Amino acid sequence: NVANNLFEIRRNEDPAFSEIFETHSDKINSIQSRESLFANWWAIQNLLPLKNENKRWLTISYESLFLRPTLELEKISDYLNKPMTRFAMHKINMPSSTTRDGSGILENKDQLQNFKRHLSASQIIEILDIVNSYGIDCYSDAMEPDYKKLGYS
Repeated sequence: NVANNLFEIRRNEDPAFSEIFETHSDKINSIQSRESLFANWWAIQNLLPLKNENKRWLTISYESLFLRPTLELEKISDYLNKPMTRFAMHKINMPSSTTRDGSGILENKDQLQNFKRHLSASQIIEILDIVNSYGIDCYSDAMEPDYKKLGYS
């Protein structure tokens, strides 16, 4: 099983994750598709920052950063007690130099709905079921997550 091998390699590389892998071994052992592999891997990587109730960090979602970059950067600036520079504000809506020709970003396409063009309805349900099984319930097939569940104020 490729999935088990991937998780076993990661467990051996970083024993700090062993407990997480063991706790969720039933989910890992039931991986049957590429989508479920990636959904499990994503959930395990994001479980701690998304579920930790005693956060000592500021949570910023990709979706909100994409849709409201100025607001999110101002939140980061306030959190860090560092003023936002004019340079950052000027560059905020410019694609990075690594953005490739044909990218949805350059073509101003809706990046947040892109997954719906590349996944079937059953694949989306499978991914969401797996993510939800880890207790991460702020995501759905909506364009944006449930910000209250993410701890947004």
